[in-house]
Amino acid sequence: MVLVEEPSIRIVIEAICGKLGASDLVRILEHEGKSDLERSIARKINGWRSPVLPYFIVSRDLDASERQALRTRLLALVPPHALGRTKVRVIVPELESWYLGDPAALVAAGVITPAAAQRITAQAKFRDLCTLTGAKAEFRKIVGQPIGQIRTAHLLGAHLDLERNNCRNFHAFVEALRWAIHGVTAELGRVEEGG
Repeated sequence: MVLVEEPSIRIVIEAICGKLGASDLVRILEHEGKSDLERSIARKINGWRSPVLPYFIVSRDLDASERQALRTRLLALVPPHALGRTKVRVIVPELESWYLGDPAALVAAGVITPAAAQRITAQAKFRDLCTLTGAKAEFRKIVGQPIGQIRTAHLLGAHLDLERNNCRNFHAFVEALRWAIHGVTAELGRVEEGG
């Protein structure tokens, strides 16, 4: 189960799960912002009922908090019995960093030209997207016209490449999904074998 703070990240994660062939294995629970997400972590994890031991990923934008402090605070909200099956992933600094990490996806989605993609690739500030401040503003400036978060998530989620994205945070999140999928698949195997 993936706990997310808002609809656009849910849409992108659904697309990633589809690319991993795990759409039917991963449940994504959307919340109404950061505080709703944080208030519900323990309740959702404690209340989860399934014959298969669930694996949890908590996903949240960084905003102004320091990444490690936020990660530690979110992990403290996880019930102790679920810590071994829970990963916290902080999207650093904003979801738009994932989009900017894959200029070819922006071209494939029709939101920028190939020449604009080359300009992104050539600029030093886009080489380490985990340190880019104002990713949302940079994205809007590059795209040039307002698209809307939900439409952007639908457009780009379908085109994000799991390997070519140059945002390390994107890869850390994909690895957390693979970890959860592997864990759930192993649990399903045990349940089917009767053990």
